[in-house]
Amino acid sequence: MLVVSSEVGSDANAPGAEAANTALAAVVAGAPGGYSVSIDGARHLNFTDSAVTFSPVERLGGLLGTIKGARGLKITSAYLGAFFDQTLKGRVSPLLLGASKGVSGSSRELA
Repeated sequence: MLVVSSEVGSDANAPGAEAANTALAAVVAGAPGGYSVSIDGARHLNFTDSAVTFSPVERLGGLLGTIKGARGLKITSAYLGAFFDQTLKGRVSPLLLGASKGVSGSSRELA
């Protein structure tokens, strides 16, 4: 299981956010081979095409974070590729070693 999420605390004021984050952390911790990555500066719509298109309404509404769209998608793609390579091809991924320790995606330089 791989969970890629927006910046920790970015939706902290949303109803039920704390309980949802706690429950999700428990699921990931209990999953064999579970990984969780939080991308600094990302919000919900940073994981969609809106991240790289002209989306002034989404940005003004706080649905897009401060991370540049292409950068956020590059980080997401790197973690997904590493996860599938490790899970499906048996290739150990150094990138996922950091993810399992809660390292933020944007804190690492990705090729």
